[in-house]
Amino acid sequence: MTSSLHPSRRELKGGTGHDSLVGSTDADTLVGADGNDTLFGLNGADSLSGGNGDDSLSGGGGTDSLWGGAGQDTLDGGVGSDSLSGEAGNDVLMVNTSTGDTLNGGAGQDTLWVDWRSSTVSRVADFSGITSTVTVAAGGHQVSNLETLVLHGGSATDSVTASANADVLYGYAGHDSFKGGGGADVLDGGLGNDTLIGGDGNDTLLGQSGANKLDGGNGDDVLAWNGSSETLAGGLGDDVLVVDVSATLSSQTYDFSALDPNRSVVIQNGTFSGMERVSLTGGQGADRLFTGTGNDTLRGGAGDDLLNGGKGLNRVEGGAGDDELQTTGGAETLDGGEGTDKVTCNLSTSTDAVNWQFTQNEGVQVGRAVVRNVEVFDIQTGSGDDTLVGSDGSTHHFATGGGDDVVQGGNQADALTGGDGSDDLNGGAGDDTIYGGQGENLDNTPDFDANDGDNTLNGAEGNDELDAGWGLGANLMLGGTGDDTLWAADGTDTLRGGSGHDVLSAWAGDDVLDGGEGQDTLWGGDGQDTLDGGAGLDVLLLDWSGTEVGGELDFSEVAGAANALLDGDEVRNIELLHCLGSEADDWVLGGNGADTLQGAGGDDELEGDAGDDVLEGGQGGDMLLGDGGNDQLHGGEDDDLVWGGSGHDQLAGDAGDDHLFGGSGNDTFESGSGRDTLMGGQGVDQVLYQQSDDEAAHINFSDQAGQSRAEFNGDRLSSIESLHFVGGAMDDNVTGSYWGDVLEGGAGADRLDSHGGSDTLQGGSGNDTLLSGGDGGDWLDGGAGDDQLLSDAGDDTLLGGSGNDDLDGYSGDDLLRGNEGNDQLSGSLGDDQLYGDDGNDVLNGWSDDDQLYGGEGRDVLQGESGSDDLFGGAGDDVLDAGEGNDFLDGGDGDDTLTGGAGSDAFWIGDTVGSDVITDFELGVDLLEVGLRVGDGDKVLENSVTVAAGDSVSATAERITLSTALDALDASTVASALGPVNGSHASGQTAWVLVNDGNDGALYLFTSSTADSVIQADELSLLATFTQTTALNDADWLLT
Repeated sequence: MTSSLHPSRRELKGGTGHDSLVGSTDADTLVGADGNDTLFGLNGADSLSGGNGDDSLSGGGGTDSLWGGAGQDTLDGGVGSDSLSGEAGNDVLMVNTSTGDTLNGGAGQDTLWVDWRSSTVSRVADFSGITSTVTVAAGGHQVSNLETLVLHGGSATDSVTASANADVLYGYAGHDSFKGGGGADVLDGGLGNDTLIGGDGNDTLLGQSGANKLDGGNGDDVLAWNGSSETLAGGLGDDVLVVDVSATLSSQTYDFSALDPNRSVVIQNGTFSGMERVSLTGGQGADRLFTGTGNDTLRGGAGDDLLNGGKGLNRVEGGAGDDELQTTGGAETLDGGEGTDKVTCNLSTSTDAVNWQFTQNEGVQVGRAVVRNVEVFDIQTGSGDDTLVGSDGSTHHFATGGGDDVVQGGNQADALTGGDGSDDLNGGAGDDTIYGGQGENLDNTPDFDANDGDNTLNGAEGNDELDAGWGLGANLMLGGTGDDTLWAADGTDTLRGGSGHDVLSAWAGDDVLDGGEGQDTLWGGDGQDTLDGGAGLDVLLLDWSGTEVGGELDFSEVAGAANALLDGDEVRNIELLHCLGSEADDWVLGGNGADTLQGAGGDDELEGDAGDDVLEGGQGGDMLLGDGGNDQLHGGEDDDLVWGGSGHDQLAGDAGDDHLFGGSGNDTFESGSGRDTLMGGQGVDQVLYQQSDDEAAHINFSDQAGQSRAEFNGDRLSSIESLHFVGGAMDDNVTGSYWGDVLEGGAGADRLDSHGGSDTLQGGSGNDTLLSGGDGGDWLDGGAGDDQLLSDAGDDTLLGGSGNDDLDGYSGDDLLRGNEGNDQLSGSLGDDQLYGDDGNDVLNGWSDDDQLYGGEGRDVLQGESGSDDLFGGAGDDVLDAGEGNDFLDGGDGDDTLTGGAGSDAFWIGDTVGSDVITDFELGVDLLEVGLRVGDGDKVLENSVTVAAGDSVSATAERITLSTALDALDASTVASALGPVNGSHASGQTAWVLVNDGNDGALYLFTSSTADSVIQADELSLLATFTQTTALNDADWLLT
């Protein structure tokens, strides 16, 4: 029932429903009865009774009497001295700034709701005397049977004392003073500089903004710090300091490690005392959060955070981001959360032995700490005899101190560092790094101290790095499988590379190095070492760099020997030499392998002997001799003499006025910055010139090529046949030799002409012109820009690159590719292959038997004479085969196909679009059909010819309609086809040939449903035949 009183009426009663009763300005009586009713008294001395149900009663103006009745009711007396009685149920009795009300909660757990938010004056109220039985004066009212107080202060300064129950006080604006009672109160100061005192219960104090003073009092309280100059005192009990900056975007640092419950400390503007625990929550940035000795809670939130809970029973959560969680191994819980997280534990000052074995199970133990969702463990132990065993799936950074330690990694890329004592370090599977010395930090950067113990370092599987440190012990280093790097210490060490391509380096001491299987590199160091390369082509590294005394070395008798002495070391099974020269004059002779000889300072003599060697003179006037093999020789600074010897060598003078002699073989010369003499010798030799960016090149090398004496570009050349030119940023004009040149234009609009030989021309960026002469197989690449490419005789390759290019193959069987852009390709003479690729291209095969591929875009393909193959590709293409017996495939798109003279084949396949065949000649040309119909075989069965309106067999695979139609569209064709004898299965197919008296059309019928009717939407037009009305069986070829 919903009703309102007329002003002349005084009483209204509700029914059993949810009623809304509104009084008048007189003294009304409103009775809600059953249901959840809403009663409004308006003005006047009203009497409101809710009855049963959860009712809402508002007295309005006047001296009203409100009875809630049974249920959880809300009573608001409004203005005036009202009487509110909640009666049965958990009720809320509301008062505002008025006074003089009589409030009785009745049975149940009732709440007194005080709302001063509209008040602009200071108010003082003491609710401490409220009980559930005795009527007392509180806040200007007579109050009884109320168990909870909720108060909202006004904009002025309020002073409120809570009851003995669990109350909630909100300060709003003003410098408020709130004091809790005996219950678990919530005191919220709001705006202003507030004073909050908790009382005897377990209270929550929120100062919000302002320079507040918070005192928890007795009980286990929660005090929230706003980050400003607040004073927070926990008082008695187990109190928690809460700092929550989760809404902050920037990185934050909070260090509460100095927090002491027994004294007052100042931390970041706040003054704290009596706080036993901290709950610290970071923001969205990379936060650094630290707490001390309490049982704290740290939450990093988003960002790459650093969290350290100290020594308590902590709960540490990294949250999102790549976090670092620091622990001492105490009884705490660490959860990395999302991201690649790391647990760091530094026990370097501990004397206790550590025996920690990590597992793959959820809840890894780090000491007494339980760790979850952490990918990296960074552990440093102290001086005890420690055991650290990693697990598969995690990455470990283990560093031990003194003591005889046993350390083993998992199957990831671990870093293991031993300390003082005789340690056993085993990396396990994965690409590990193992150090024998003592690591002083935890950031995977070793800082070695002396370690005189006899250590065992085992890389096991993976590509490992093992370093014995600086001690004098006798270390055993085992690389295991993989490509390992082993560094000995100062003692007598044994290094065994195992399988893989290993690097073994001795140091001081008489070391034993065994490369094992694979191509290993061995470096002897200062002592009298034994170096055994083992199986494979191994390298001996000799380093004289920095020394002022020149060295002499003949490696030719040592290379590959089963046992030989060299420079004080015993050398076995080492085939190759890598020598770094001194600052003086060195003499080095290599062996039969591919050696590397580097001269450094001084006037050096380096001879490679046999093999493909690398010789570098460095500083000084050096003499380099490659001898046999295909060598690389660099003279370096000053005036050098460089001789390639036999083989196809690469010679570079570098700085200075150098003399370069190629010897026999096809050699390559690179002129340096001086005035060089280049002599090619036997073979077809080539010189490399690089043009600067600030000057255009104008070069004609054809006159100098192969001459016994010629001047070119400031150098003296003899018997050098070809040119390798690298252009700069300007417009270069370069003509090559009659041999095989390499011409690179670089930036700019270049003109490159290679003359004869098998040449490589690269235009680079810019609108370039590339011309290749002679009958060699040339490679022309226009690069970026609108380029012109013209080849000569020979089987050439022409690539247009990006831009609108013009390519002409001329004679020979050429390959032409337009690449990007709207290109023009001409095959000219020979059996050519032309690819338009992207863009709207024009392809012309001209004479002989060519293959033309349009690619993407609207292309024009012209076969001209010869038996050509034309493929349109994607796009609406035009194919004109010309003379000869040609093959035409339009590809996707609506293409136009003209076979020209000769017996041509037109392809119809599973493509998108329909083609127009302009000159199909019956009995001469052929329609090659790649689509299968009917039963799917290559035999055309049950081919029928019918007139318009005649019935058609459901099993026919080709239907020819003899009647000339008015049009060739699908609707006209479907209307002309008669009923079907039987029923087509869903997906059944057949050919349909129709004509309009002048032209013919070929449709593919595909039944969409099982029925006996051919619909227009079941017909797909494949081709139209101009001036051809019918096809005979001999004109078809099913493939």
